[in-house]
Amino acid sequence: MQSLFYGENETMANSQKVQLKTMQDILTLYPEAFDAEGNINLSNRPEIIELPLNMEVVRDLNIDGCTGLRALPEGLVVGQRLNARGCTSLKSLPNNFELPGTLILSGCTGITELPVGLDVEGGIYLDGCISLRSIPNDTRFGEILELTGCEGIEIPQDLLQKYAGFIVVPEGDYTVAPSEYPEREFSA
Repeated sequence: MQSLFYGENETMANSQKVQLKTMQDILTLYPEAFDAEGNINLSNRPEIIELPLNMEVVRDLNIDGCTGLRALPEGLVVGQRLNARGCTSLKSLPNNFELPGTLILSGCTGITELPVGLDVEGGIYLDGCISLRSIPNDTRFGEILELTGCEGIEIPQDLLQKYAGFIVVPEGDYTVAPSEYPEREFSA
């Protein structure tokens, strides 16, 4: 079975969708995507609908504008920054996803939730993620959590307290979820 998906008797030139199953598929189809510093740039490739499982990128992964991409694969490892700005079909990220740099998901209108255990050492940019409904209480970040344009989102009170001043809330409507650890009331 081929690693790439094409309709019957189609060639790559007129294909609509590409499922990348291995890093070799990326190298074969998009050799210019790799650079000497260990970055992979697959930006503005709407035909990509799937990336390889356990994909490892030494530094930055740029998938900006990959409007057909539906999910980031399990086992994804990115050494620095992940730019998925404008991936409008993107619905999910892997659970317990860790990133030593910045996560840019601006304009990812298909995302409705973030994964459990998201841990980003840099900033998380979710501006314009209009379908995002809530942020998990265990989300961790090192710089900023940008939520501009995420009207109607629910933000955990514990997260707002822990990162006071580092969360940019929507200008419009949002709700604060009650604390998971309410203070105990003691009776005398």
